[in-house]
Amino acid sequence: MEQQKKVKILKMPGVTAALSAGFNLAAEHIYLILLPVLVDLMIWLGPRLTVYQLLHDRYAAFFARLVLSAPAGLIGQIGIMQQAFDSVLKGINLVGSFTVLPLSVPSLLGLNTVNLSDMIDGKKMLAGIRTIEVHSVWVMMSIILLFSISGLILGILYFVMIARTAAHESSSAVKKPALTPSQPEISYFWMQKLTLAGVGKQILRIVALLVLAVGILMILMVPVSCVLTLFMTISPTISQIVSFFMLLSVAWLIVPIFFTIHGLFYDQGIRDSFKVSANLGKWFSAPTSFFIVAVVIISQGLNLIWSIPKINSWFLLIGIVGHAFVTTALISASFILYQNYLIWIVDNEELITKGKI
Repeated sequence: MEQQKKVKILKMPGVTAALSAGFNLAAEHIYLILLPVLVDLMIWLGPRLTVYQLLHDRYAAFFARLVLSAPAGLIGQIGIMQQAFDSVLKGINLVGSFTVLPLSVPSLLGLNTVNLSDMIDGKKMLAGIRTIEVHSVWVMMSIILLFSISGLILGILYFVMIARTAAHESSSAVKKPALTPSQPEISYFWMQKLTLAGVGKQILRIVALLVLAVGILMILMVPVSCVLTLFMTISPTISQIVSFFMLLSVAWLIVPIFFTIHGLFYDQGIRDSFKVSANLGKWFSAPTSFFIVAVVIISQGLNLIWSIPKINSWFLLIGIVGHAFVTTALISASFILYQNYLIWIVDNEELITKGKI
């Protein structure tokens, strides 16, 4: 009997169960998809802020100089690259800057509101949509900065709503942990009243984490670029192999830091949230890896379907709603899985303390 009880206690939280719970939560609280739907509708049906005329002459002059200095065999490839860049630039809508920063409101459209096969002209767009050309670099940078900050704030509010809703659904299973000093402190503020000061504190912590992450990436880019350049001079094949192993290392590092951001939405500090995420990555590396892969496959696979309708087709509305629902469900599943992991740690505190796990 004791052995059966032990096996029951050690049962790991299921990834598929968390995914199913995430989709159920999004279906039961359909209001959670309103913010990403509204952002996509604003990008799609609102005035388009374009920079094609502003940047066309600049990049055209760049490619012209590139053609003059390039070998004859590469001139055709440079022309193809210029055409592709021209198509991308024609589809850029600065209103999509809402989705530039990490943790912004998820969007199907983003900066580029047009398929690359489409050309922007009055006949291709929905009737009544106004196009405004930005003629100043400073105005363009100001718009991007303003929209990016606004998108980040709205995105954090969106994640807060999902985190609180997911916590409310599992509140009956929450209990105050009494972990030993060897384990990171886990703070449960899931049922506290949401206040403006609390949200402001979360925004500051998340911004600090993003700045820290960008700083670390910039520092790491220097030795990585030097190593790749060195191997490129030796052999392009060796350089590709080294790049592949570097990508594997990055993928391996995602697991222990994956849940860092989740802790910040439950009022943990950056340091405590990272410690909890690292321990979760140690105890649940395999299921967490499977969850990350499943999320990427589901989201990217369905995005191919949501993006099928053209920009001038009202069927795109189906893609916008579908993308918002699936994205909300997957984010909800990640918070549910995070909570299940924490509850599992509390339930198995004695075994963890004795070093049996």
